[in-house]
Amino acid sequence: MQGKWACAARPRILWAFVISGAFCIFFPWEAQGQQKVGYVLDIEGCWGPAGNSSCLKPGDSIPAGTLLRNAAAKPTDAERIVVADLKGDVIKTIHCKSSVCNECRSSGACYDPIHPLPDSNSPSVLQTAFESLMAVFSAKPERFSVHRVRGGSLSDAIAQVSGEQINLSQVLTVLGNEHYNLMFTLITDNGDTSNWKSKAIPIDAEHPSVKQFVVKGIHPGLYEVRLDAAYFSQSSWILLTDSDSFAKLNSEFLRFSTQMETWGDDVLPSLKDSYRRAYLAYLDQQMRAQNAKRIP
Repeated sequence: MQGKWACAARPRILWAFVISGAFCIFFPWEAQGQQKVGYVLDIEGCWGPAGNSSCLKPGDSIPAGTLLRNAAAKPTDAERIVVADLKGDVIKTIHCKSSVCNECRSSGACYDPIHPLPDSNSPSVLQTAFESLMAVFSAKPERFSVHRVRGGSLSDAIAQVSGEQINLSQVLTVLGNEHYNLMFTLITDNGDTSNWKSKAIPIDAEHPSVKQFVVKGIHPGLYEVRLDAAYFSQSSWILLTDSDSFAKLNSEFLRFSTQMETWGDDVLPSLKDSYRRAYLAYLDQQMRAQNAKRIP
């Protein structure tokens, strides 16, 4: 009887090994159980852990101790990878030149051999915020793509709404002597902008410094703001908050915007804009969660 049970158990044991082996093949980083140390900020070319053919992409997490390698036999001069730690500070930049890839120092010189990523540090509040941002971004990166107009008059920002009155001094930067129409569209969690829309708000070309507007039906939330003129159209994202949330959320957004400037030119401006919008979406989630706690 024991022999019969042992024989019956063998197929199950064999299948367990097959399944676990398949998991290691298709999910090699997760199977190793290594603690992540950072995220890919920007990338050009196919990069991944040494000995792994998978290509990383912006927003991907990377385990501690990973040795990054370029998959190309002869990488081009444009190929690079930039990695940030769990707080959003750049910890590794690798550039390729003349088919050779080297690690870059803070001075900008890129002549050092590539070293493994360091161990992760102890958790912090900034770490939680940055990891949440990267989770929002990597879930649907195309949602945050930005197509800027050079010399544009709109910027992504946080503004305060009181009743139905909005101060857009941080959003409307430079306006010329033209007639404009301004419109707000509510953005949902999945990026849908087919929901609530405001009526077009005319801006008097003779008084472009006026940044206070009354928008019927508007309330705190994440919006796409569109500015239309005779010969161009621009858009930005704006997180409208109430007076209780404005100071904290605006401070957080400005802190992150300042941190992005420390990334330098190794991260494309368009990708920085995408991360900025993803951070607004993250702060919107935090605001709604906090407001839900206030409801008895």
